[in-house]
Amino acid sequence: MGLVKLSNAPHIKHSDNTAYVMRDVLIALIPSFVWGIYVFGFRALAVCAISVLSCVATEAVYCLATKKPIAVLDLSWAVTGLILGLCYPVNVPLWIPVIGGVLSVAVAKMIFGGFGKKLFNSALVGYLLTSVVFSSLAKLYVTPSSVMTGEVSPRDLMALFLGEATGGIGEVSAVMLLLGFVYLLLRRVISWNTTVVFAGTVFILRILFPGAENEPIYYATASLLSGGVLFAAVFTANDYSTTPVTDGGKLLFSAGCGALSFVFLYVLGFAQGTAAAVLVMNLFARPLDKLLSPVPFGGTNKVKKK
Repeated sequence: MGLVKLSNAPHIKHSDNTAYVMRDVLIALIPSFVWGIYVFGFRALAVCAISVLSCVATEAVYCLATKKPIAVLDLSWAVTGLILGLCYPVNVPLWIPVIGGVLSVAVAKMIFGGFGKKLFNSALVGYLLTSVVFSSLAKLYVTPSSVMTGEVSPRDLMALFLGEATGGIGEVSAVMLLLGFVYLLLRRVISWNTTVVFAGTVFILRILFPGAENEPIYYATASLLSGGVLFAAVFTANDYSTTPVTDGGKLLFSAGCGALSFVFLYVLGFAQGTAAAVLVMNLFARPLDKLLSPVPFGGTNKVKKK
């Protein structure tokens, strides 16, 4: 009979850390990033590079000013910067990603205490603020009119799926986004339910309220493949720091993102509606976890006040 080795908790260890997870997210973003450069040219590379450099420079300056260690190796700044750059249209003035990077890191991340403590998705804060403040400069992409206001043909759907449509640099190709989604699933970085419920909610609402004289399935599919819905459902809605961790919380969070995306984007016509929807639901991430946290065996989830 062998001896049992006893040790202090925790007993389960894993090599995963922030840099490990961020690296996988960066790899998952590569297909959309490469396709954006292929479709829009090297200016797409410039927009994304400036966004990333702005984020790392802002974090470095902030940490030096506050005498905090610069956590460059965790790669969170790279993920924030790349997502920010992929949200912009390719012909955005190059100084806007600089401001977007500053806002993403200084306002949405560092003020709240840094990575893991932020309340909102950093990249979406920078993107939304710059898009609203500089709306005449940042809103330079055009959604195909055949998708939004007219009849949708199978050819339109194929164009949206393959990435032959206009939009943000990283949002135009559904197939590239799905490749990133599959990679993150295989690496167990994210779970399928958040993405599927988010996208499924938009799809179902679009069938119920198509908004045009057209085949509902076609119109709903076109809406799902445009407007940055898939990009948000795969990447920004799965941000560890700003989304729920409980199963019930994830379900309500992703359904709320989908419903608000439908309202903001397709009912109100707000071009950045998907980003706004995720940021609104970020406010409810922690309350949802608190409300739906599992009850310990033999215990209660209510905290007694002294």
